[in-house]
Amino acid sequence: MNIPILLYHSVSKQSSKRFHPWTIHPDLFAEHMAYLSEGGYTPITVSQLARALRLQGNGLPNNPVVITFDDGFADFMSGALPILIRYGFPSTLYLVTGYVNHTSEWLCSEGEGNRFMLCWEEIQDLPLHGVECGAHSHSHRQLDIAPFKEACEEIRTSKEILEEKLGRAIETFSFPHGYHTNRLLRFLKQSDYSSSCIVGHAMANDRSDPYALPRIIINADVSTKQLGRFLRGKDLRRLQKGKRLQTLAWRFCRWSMDLMRQPTSAIMATFYPNGKGMK
Repeated sequence: MNIPILLYHSVSKQSSKRFHPWTIHPDLFAEHMAYLSEGGYTPITVSQLARALRLQGNGLPNNPVVITFDDGFADFMSGALPILIRYGFPSTLYLVTGYVNHTSEWLCSEGEGNRFMLCWEEIQDLPLHGVECGAHSHSHRQLDIAPFKEACEEIRTSKEILEEKLGRAIETFSFPHGYHTNRLLRFLKQSDYSSSCIVGHAMANDRSDPYALPRIIINADVSTKQLGRFLRGKDLRRLQKGKRLQTLAWRFCRWSMDLMRQPTSAIMATFYPNGKGMK
């Protein structure tokens, strides 16, 4: 059984030019939700999906779909939540804990460093409206190129903060940008998470790994017609294990660019962690 997991970010009428692809207009989002309702789809949360996958798909409703949001922008409250409530749709919202009550400073290069994020008071009320809260790291780093211990700390810290603030277990995680490694997936399985999402722009199914759930990217230009094609498995990628070399090359490229943005002392410490070779 195919299970589309939709990935949204911002639901707003305004955005910078560079961030426009990740900002869907509320009217279009409403059309998407109406399409799901009229098409007989049954939304479930990521954790509900993960539990069903562990039972070989038992417990899945007819025409399941998962609606997810990354980052935790404040416009979720005004642009997305009223529409989700209108249709009685549950969803999963992944939060960057380090930016709650602040702005999206990690998006300065996209001209969106001042986009408001949700506050804790708003987040605490979300489960009352069928919104599952998940962790999306503490600072939105590219975890696959971060030092392993620091990446693990990002995963652990975001869970601990959310659990403390919300008073409930946090079961699911999503990787910023979808970037992950097998080592990080193994760490997640040992960290009391029951699932995690990547990106992939691919369809999940009843045999998917609960810790590497692929999602379908929904950007500003996805019409309801295009959404329908995605839901039928059209115009998507195939997840292939044979692209490891390509993945490693892209990871090295991003690692190199990230390294060049660091101070000289940080670069030297990367190559000479014990101080050897440094003068």
